[in-house]
Parts: sequence; C-alpha cells; structure tokens
Amino acid sequence: MKLLQLLCIYAALAITAFGWVVARWGGINPWGYWVQWLAGALFIYNLDRVKTDPADAINVPRRTANLSRWPGLNWGLMVLAGLALLGVPLWQRDRLLLALTFAGALVCAGYSLPIFGRRVKSLPLLKTLFIPTLLIGAYFIPAAWSLREVPDWRVIGWGWGALLFNVLLFDLRDLAGDRRVQTVTIAVFLGQARTISMLAALVAGMALLSTRWEQWITDAVFALLLGLGAKRRGEAFYEWLVDGALFVPILCEALRHFVVKG
Repeated sequence: MKLLQLLCIYAALAITAFGWVVARWGGINPWGYWVQWLAGALFIYNLDRVKTDPADAINVPRRTANLSRWPGLNWGLMVLAGLALLGVPLWQRDRLLLALTFAGALVCAGYSLPIFGRRVKSLPLLKTLFIPTLLIGAYFIPAAWSLREVPDWRVIGWGWGALLFNVLLFDLRDLAGDRRVQTVTIAVFLGQARTISMLAALVAGMALLSTRWEQWITDAVFALLLGLGAKRRGEAFYEWLVDGALFVPILCEALRHFVVKG
C-alpha cells in the first residue's frame, strides 16, 4: 500500500479513471489515449518526487521519510512511463500524438525542473492552475484535434473545476510548508479562510455545470471532503480520500451499467 502512494500509482490511476469518464461525457472515445494519461501522470508525479521540495519535510513528513528508504524506485517507474509515452504513438504511427506527447512531456518536466529558466512549481499562483489545465488539455486536445470537433464546454468546465478542487485542497494541506519556503500558491495568496470559500464556490460552480446524476454525486462527495478538509487532516486523508474522489465518476458509471444490465 505504501508503494502505491510512493510511486504515485494510486493518484495516476485516479487521474486516468477521471479522464476516461470525462472524455466519454465530452463525446470522445478514450481507448486511444488512456495509456498516455496513465504514463503521463506517472511520469510527472514521479519526477516531482525525485526532485526534492524543501516544503515536503513540513507538509508530508511521513512520505518524505518513506521516500528515502527506496530512492531508486521513482526513477525506475519514471523511465518506464517515459518509454510508454513515446512508445505508444510510435507503435501506432501517430505523428500528431507523438508531437503532442513530446511537447506535453517537456512542459510536464518544466513543472519540477527549471527547463524554461524557472520551474513552474515556483511560479506564483500558476503552480495551482498548471495541473488541472494540463490534464484537461491532455484529455481533450489530441482527440478534438483529430476529430475537428469541440467537446461540450460544460463537461470541460466541470472537469477542470473538479481537478482544481483537488489541487487546491492539497495546497490547503501544504499551507505551512509553502509559506515557510515562500512558494506562493493560491492558498498562500488567499489564506486559509478565503481558500475554503473559493473551494465552496468551485463546488457550487460544478453543481451549476452538472447535467448528470453521476456529476451531482461527485459534487456531493467534494462538498463532504471540503467539510472534512477545512481542518488539517493526516497524510492518509489526502492520499487516499482526496485523490480517491476522482474515482467517483467511474464508480457511478459502473453502477449505472450494472443496474441497466441487471
């Protein structure tokens, strides 16, 4: 169970499962892209674990201690994920997907490494918006480009809001460490009380964009997480429940399929 978290496998699976459902709701067949989403998530998250952040010792001390026990595992999985990212479009002979994958991997690396002169993670406010925007782009841009169609903007907006909620709740957890090392996330900029208000507004906005019962259930789960996360919780709460909330849409889809088949 520790390795699922230390190697970011659980979080990567959550991102992939969320993208699978959101892409389908937007009218896109996810079969041709889910491997890229999974490999991309494993790549960027493990790269971020390899690049030690001084705030981690304050924000996630247990994870930081566990990482020091298996220093090479993140490197190994990151390399495998990188090979999969490039290997899939090469095997499919999809030049467009290869170009988008290469550009996306470079941008992802810039999150943790100063590839463009300064790492995105250190840029004020942009750090919080980077991951949800990148993921929504990965879910929709390749397929929309190929199909020459624009997916439903309400699905895109709802998905972006859900991913931003996830990142903001983690930033709220990391408030003390980010303040100490002067990383200006939205939570640091707004403070705890205003960040909680922003999270509440995000949930309300998601509810307004929701058109499916699966979305409304997800909205309710996020509202519950906000209530629980208003006070700082242990690392397990964020690692399992906050990331685990991204599995709710696909679990609802599975339930609907089971009921219909039954």
